[in-house]
Amino acid sequence: MATQNAESERRFERRQMVRTMAIVAVAGMIFTMVDVLSTRTEFERAGRDYDPIAIWIYDPTSIFVIVALAPLVMAYANRFRFAETPLPLWLAMHAIGFLLFSTVHVLLMVWLRKLIFFLFFNVPYIFTDNLPRDFVYEMRKDVLSYALIVLVFFLLRTYSEQKRELEAARADARESRLITLKCGGRTMRFAAESFSHAEAAGNYVEVHTTGATHFARTTLAGLEALLRDAGLPVARVHRSWLVNRDRIETSAPSGNGDIVLTLAGGDTLPCSRRYRDAIQV
Repeated sequence: MATQNAESERRFERRQMVRTMAIVAVAGMIFTMVDVLSTRTEFERAGRDYDPIAIWIYDPTSIFVIVALAPLVMAYANRFRFAETPLPLWLAMHAIGFLLFSTVHVLLMVWLRKLIFFLFFNVPYIFTDNLPRDFVYEMRKDVLSYALIVLVFFLLRTYSEQKRELEAARADARESRLITLKCGGRTMRFAAESFSHAEAAGNYVEVHTTGATHFARTTLAGLEALLRDAGLPVARVHRSWLVNRDRIETSAPSGNGDIVLTLAGGDTLPCSRRYRDAIQV
């Protein structure tokens, strides 16, 4: 089982890396198109001669090296995750990572351009006549590339982890009728039939069960889906309220077209007119 879990986790990490590389490559191609066309326009406005083939070499070689280095950046960033690393250490390690990334990027990019010019052009490629100036120039651009790789990787990873957890929770609800919710680092589980009602509370949902109240970082729609997967007869009775229909004992008009529901145990909650058809009292 441990071997299967480790292999599943490795496949999960590889998928996030491939997706990140694809996004970085697409962003790079878009940037290349814009930059090359802008360079052509600038040359033409200035009335300067330029090699239409050569200007297509500079940005693509840079993007190629960035995409090739992306797996190393992601593996390094995964070693020093923001939530698991003290902030001073996280900043220091990513500063070191960025400097290494930028240095290797420039070296490989220049080598690749020199090789292409040697093979296909009659003139050598000269990177710079002022190395400190142009290295700093490249670093200013590389910081955006490094940040993009790290940001996209962790956004995709977070989204995929949440999606995977939701799928596991829904499977658990269908198979065992247990509802699994999270709030921060806490995980709470309760039997579906113990659910009474829930109220949206900002970015959280206040979930009332038999003898307990839970605060979960989810949405009413997400909670409703879990409860329905568990076979519970739930109904949305208000944009901010969800109820177990089996817990409704009485309903009474509120005087403005809405009604007030009284549940087993004495709790009351509103039911707006647009949701009245969702309940059977």
